[in-house]
Amino acid sequence: MQRDPHRFLTYLQAERNASLLYRALADTVVGDRREAFLELADIEEKHSAHWIDKLTEAGIPIPAPPTELDPEDAALVARARAAGIDEILDTLEATEAAA
Repeated sequence: MQRDPHRFLTYLQAERNASLLYRALADTVVGDRREAFLELADIEEKHSAHWIDKLTEAGIPIPAPPTELDPEDAALVARARAAGIDEILDTLEATEAAA
């Protein structure tokens, strides 16, 4: 991988957004599914820490983490709340695979 600190900002943003999404989805379910989403959020936070380390090494200021979902993720969570988590799993898997 090329050492491109500005690209690392993009990666950091994606990881943080994913963590926020998984936490929001965890709030739509209970039991094992909730725990699975929370575990995924924790994994994304570990990935974020990696990019923060790389950015810090490069002397790039670390932006504040997002406090709300981006519009596309908010729509996905709204669909999960309205139609159930099973209705969005294919979309979620495709999004994760593309990332």
